[in-house]
Parts: sequence; structure tokens; C-alpha cells
Amino acid sequence: MAEAGLDRRRRYLVLAVCFQAWFMVILSRMVIPPVLPLLILEFRLSYTESGLIPTSLLFGYALVLFPAGWLADRMEKKRIIVPGLIFLAVTMFLTGISTGYHQLLFLQFLAGLGAGVYLTPANSLLSDVFSSGERGRAFGIHEAAVSLASLSAALIAVPLALAFNWRFPLFICSGLLIVTAILFSWLVKEPVQNARRSVEPKVGIQHAFTGWFLALSMSNALGVGFCYNALAAFMPTYLVNVFGVTLVYAAILVSVVYASGTLGRISCGPLSDRFGRGKVSVLLLTVTSISIFLFVMLCQPGLELVILLVVIGFALNGVIPVFFAFVADVSPIEVRGTRFGLMASLGVAAGAISGVVVGYVADTAGFVTSFVLLGLAEVVATLVFLRVRKVLGAAARD
Repeated sequence: MAEAGLDRRRRYLVLAVCFQAWFMVILSRMVIPPVLPLLILEFRLSYTESGLIPTSLLFGYALVLFPAGWLADRMEKKRIIVPGLIFLAVTMFLTGISTGYHQLLFLQFLAGLGAGVYLTPANSLLSDVFSSGERGRAFGIHEAAVSLASLSAALIAVPLALAFNWRFPLFICSGLLIVTAILFSWLVKEPVQNARRSVEPKVGIQHAFTGWFLALSMSNALGVGFCYNALAAFMPTYLVNVFGVTLVYAAILVSVVYASGTLGRISCGPLSDRFGRGKVSVLLLTVTSISIFLFVMLCQPGLELVILLVVIGFALNGVIPVFFAFVADVSPIEVRGTRFGLMASLGVAAGAISGVVVGYVADTAGFVTSFVLLGLAEVVATLVFLRVRKVLGAAARD
């Protein structure tokens, strides 16, 4: 039985609407990276400058994740999410009519503010609606929206940009975000949380900060935030420059990563419900580390490249819903939103930094070296998680 006491149909209606909203937020975030080579040509940018475009969005995104999570513990989540979707729609439209590089950076920063409002209140809402035995599945379905939206961005943005210009997909996102905000406001009915107790802001934040939770957040920041966002921003450019493929073929290859990532998010959450979050997390982090190192050793595109992209996409994406379910399991209800905000803020901050770091290393030492750095980050994330795995398991059982 779900904590909120909602019937099954209502629970999955909430999940479906959250899925659509998360899909649109990610589509808006990911619509520019596939066409970065076109922006590099139009604005005559270096790799470091082009890396600042997704980074500027992620900085804005990171700034609001924690405040949004803290507010989600204290007010109706719909009142946080819907205005954020509308604000994101407006900034995406304005980005589409921007005329200069610095203007584009500023508008993408504002878009990040709107996008960042969604995730932590939504995760808190799903934690309230679904019980511990269902959370892995619920988070897996919800997080599948990320891979599907990223896949859609890779497949749609490039053809539209080549047929019209890189701005056109942004206008489409803007309109669809308005529709999504209307549906969310109309269809989502939040449960009454009788178990929620009022806490002072300072006490609530102090309660959320524990050593093992911060270690989990660090593992998430390195293993997911840093690597995922760097791969999302630079994988198309890496494939074009290192393997010499066309931009269209690079978009197809990136779509393979997102397609396998969708399967990873959907399947690994339920697997963690059945076999344990700790075991599944260690396996996925380890597989991701090995796969990235094998990827950078390749010299030519071929079947081996496709297989590695499938494995990387599956494992890197699969660990995300497992980590979210872990947080929901180990967190008292009055600080869930705050903890989701803390973990997401660190993850996105790491992702924002990764764009600049990977771009700089690519400029100075080459793309292969910059991607080796991602493999090292995965190794560190795995080691950090292993140190607190038993403590997390005990906290989840409590």
C-alpha cells in the first residue's frame, strides 16, 4: 500500500503526468547539444566556449534544485512545478530569437532556473505516492523520460536544424511546455500527508546532512552528474572529430546511447526493488567505468563502438532511478524533498563543471584524454559508494 493512500489508477495517473513533464524539461535541456557543431560554426566558438552553453543552463539548474526541494517539504508541489514549466517555456522561446553568444549564455542560464524547479518536487511527490516496494519501478518509469527525451532531441533537433535552423526546435519545445503546464495543473491531485510533521527550516536542513548521505551524493555527482552531462554535451562532437563520422550519423549513434538508457532506467529500478539497491548500484557503476575506458581505446567506428555505446547508455542511466529510490527509502518524509534537492544540486553542479573541464581538456590535450577523465570519475564514484554501502543498507531497513 502506498503511503499516500491513493488507489492504483490515481497513482499511475500522477506518474504519467510527471513522466510527460520530465520528458519536456529534458527535451528542452537536450535540444541544443546535438547541434553544437552548428553553433560553433555560426558563432565561431572554441570547444571551451561551446561547452559553456550547456554549462550555463546547468548552473541555473543547480541553483534552484535545493530551494525547490526544501519548498517541496513545506508546500503543495504543483504550486512549484507549474510556474517553473511556464518560465522554462518563455526562456526557450527567447533563446530561439537570441542574436549573440553572450545573450544565448544568459538565456540558457535562465532556462536552467526554470528547468531546475521540476525534479526535486516531482521526486518528493512520487516518493509520497508510491510505497518502498514500488519506488524502484516508479522512479525507473519516470527517469525513462530522460533517455526518451534525449533520444528525441538527438533524432529531431539535427534534421530540423539542417532543414530550417538550430532555433526552430526551441520554438517547438516552448509551445509543448505550455501545454504540459496546463495538463499538470489540471490532472495532478496531491495526496494529503498525515505523517508529515512541521519542522523548523534549520532543523530540517541539519537533519538532512548526514555523512553517509553526503557520500551517496558525492558518488552520484561523480558517477552520474559529471559523466552523464559531459557525454550528453560532447558525445556528438567526439564522434565527429575522433571517428570522422558525419553529424547525422553521430546523432544516430547518440540515439543508441539514449535508447539503451531508456531500457536501463526502466529495468534497473525494478531490479533494485527485487535484488537490493546496493548490489545493483555497484554493478552498474563498475560496468560504466570499464565501458568508458574501452570506448576511448577504439580507433575506428564499427560494431564494437555500437556495443559499447549500448552498454554505457544502459549502465550509466540505469543507476539513476536506483539512487533516487535509495534516497526515498532512507529519508524521513519531512526531509525527502530537501535531500533530493541536496543530491541533485551536487550532481548538476558537477555536470555544469564537466562541460568546462572536458571542453578545456579537449582543447589542450585532445578529446580522447578528456574522455579518459570521465572513466576515472566513474572509478572514484564506485569506490565512494562501496565505503558507505552497508550503512545505506542498514538505514534503508530501518
